[in-house]
Amino acid sequence: MKLKKSLSAVLILIFVFAFSIPVSAKSKITYGNFLKVKMGQKYSQVVKILGKKGKKESTSIIGNIKSVMYSWDIGLASMNVTFKNGKVVAKDQTGLCKSAWKITKTKYKKLKKGMSLKKVKSILGKGVLAYQSIIGGENMTTYSWNNASYSSSITCVFYNGKLDSKTAYWI
Repeated sequence: MKLKKSLSAVLILIFVFAFSIPVSAKSKITYGNFLKVKMGQKYSQVVKILGKKGKKESTSIIGNIKSVMYSWDIGLASMNVTFKNGKVVAKDQTGLCKSAWKITKTKYKKLKKGMSLKKVKSILGKGVLAYQSIIGGENMTTYSWNNASYSSSITCVFYNGKLDSKTAYWI
């Protein structure tokens, strides 16, 4: 039992430490610039926003569709952008935004499938965009809300602006 509690404490400390490392003020790898990366942009436009070329992580070609994923890292924070035939179709980020919200079980229970993103934000707060993609005309976004210590969180997945699923951790 003590080992289990110690392991849990160590994992929580690692998680908190990872999200508390400051992002360099000089870097363009920021949450604000992550939000400026838009679906349909070309690689050169993304490079201009982020100030440097990304690291090519993967490439796949199926028929006449070429997909390439690039990553940009700063410390333990990172973002990935996926291009299909040269245009952004997906993006995700981890650790670029250090915001906190007062999240509770009561607020979580108010969230209902089919709610608009605007309505969810009115309950939980602005949130952090973690993932966005447009594939086959479907727009999928994932937002997260963390408490100040990053020990509790709520994650919501939206399809075409409507809540599809929600997950809570330690609230």
